[in-house]
Amino acid sequence: MKTNIKLLLMREMMISGIIRRGDNELSIFTTMNKDYIIELRRNDVKIWNENSSFQYLCKIIFKNNLNIPVLELVTSEADITSFLEVMYTYMEFNSSYTIYTFNSNVCNLNSFSFEFVKDTNNNCIDVLFVNQFDPVSKVMVNRIKIEFDNDSLIEFFNQMYFIFLIDIDDSLVNNPDFLL
Repeated sequence: MKTNIKLLLMREMMISGIIRRGDNELSIFTTMNKDYIIELRRNDVKIWNENSSFQYLCKIIFKNNLNIPVLELVTSEADITSFLEVMYTYMEFNSSYTIYTFNSNVCNLNSFSFEFVKDTNNNCIDVLFVNQFDPVSKVMVNRIKIEFDNDSLIEFFNQMYFIFLIDIDDSLVNNPDFLL
């Protein structure tokens, strides 16, 4: 039953153009204010490293409105799973703040954190701050600020799930029902 639901959702996303027909390795998300394009890419890690504990390199590439890359985060599907669980809790309980720091096992030069904050002037808007810690200067730098309304936040969440996790064994996800 669960597999049929996944296939129907994948089909709908392909028909609407959210993901490419024939695979689930790339998705393009345009932010609410059209100031950023977020490219979600998944690559098989077995090409580069046979001894890893994860299957994929998950890339979140932020591009400005001219389609020029400004920031790239590379992580594993385990980190994406943890991040989506934190993001789900933030949305489900209508929290005012949450932060998730991505594990630097895959890309150990810089660590990244995604910080979600409710806009105090407008409770319908969530603001995502993408912060990067530079180990050389030992400074946390705010690199990107994105506004989401409820619909765009849910769409971003869904695209991350469908690109990075949908066809991975459910044993990876601690609580696979958090998406239903």
